[in-house]
Amino acid sequence: MIVHIKSKDPKMYQFNNSPDSWRKDWSTEHLDNLIIAIDQGNLIGRVGVYINPHFKKEGIAFLGAFEVIDDYKVTEALLTAAIEYLKNKGIKQIIGPMDGSTWNNYRFREAGKKQPFFMEPNQEEWYPVHWRKFGFSDCQEYLSNRMTLNDLDTSFLKSKQSAITNQGIQLRHFDPTQAERELELLADFNQEVFQKSFLFSPFSKEQFIDKYKPLVPYLDPELILFAEDENGLAGLIFTVPDHNDQSGKSAVLKTLARKPGREYAGLGGYLVHYLIQKTKEKGFQYLIHALMHIDNASLSLSKKLKAEVYSRYSLLQYG
Repeated sequence: MIVHIKSKDPKMYQFNNSPDSWRKDWSTEHLDNLIIAIDQGNLIGRVGVYINPHFKKEGIAFLGAFEVIDDYKVTEALLTAAIEYLKNKGIKQIIGPMDGSTWNNYRFREAGKKQPFFMEPNQEEWYPVHWRKFGFSDCQEYLSNRMTLNDLDTSFLKSKQSAITNQGIQLRHFDPTQAERELELLADFNQEVFQKSFLFSPFSKEQFIDKYKPLVPYLDPELILFAEDENGLAGLIFTVPDHNDQSGKSAVLKTLARKPGREYAGLGGYLVHYLIQKTKEKGFQYLIHALMHIDNASLSLSKKLKAEVYSRYSLLQYG
């Protein structure tokens, strides 16, 4: 039985009879409709229909919050209902999985035997198989690379240090005693440097803080580096310990970014080498450069550091 739920009340989307392994942290931001499949009172599948006003005028909408048992017929019924619903609203292109925007959970992790790292998107391996069988095709591809922290050529850091200093750039670490202020700084910076990214949409500072504040206890301030000049934050490297690695030997580089402009050329490379040195000092043996778009400049930098592919991800489209 397929049921449509349209409600502004998040409590309406909480189900006690869903499988324990299903993701509970999916977003209700931009959620226009939730379609669920029920069999004899048990929830066996769900898909969220997200209409982000930033893309509605372009005829684009998203499907996310997806969970389903290993039965293609259930997936087929859910996706059929979702696509029919969106086509009746004039939507021409449907992209997923995405919980409304790229600031929330999105992308399928392709099947692999490697252990998912901390905060890595992950799902049952049949999800992308079902979507492709239904007719979805590849839209965007992403990679996570893992580098082994071998001996670092410190001459790179030394050669760039004077240039960084001459640019008036100073480096500092995340201050956990001022966590909310630091998160506000991160929100403003991300809004600025990623605005030309694929499927970018603006977000509120309050939403960003609410999303990342629970993460603060899991951070290591020395793995987060701010590069600042007289105009504020110029570059950022945001790294967390891989809490899924029981050996404690891995760290995850989540964000590497700098402001555009020739005056900041080389800053990204300097920050990465600084991070490699810091992670080695702290006893880490591996650094995972996470969730890079295949056309991203960060991927080129990752390859130069002889990193190997750890995981692949896909964003799919229909229409």
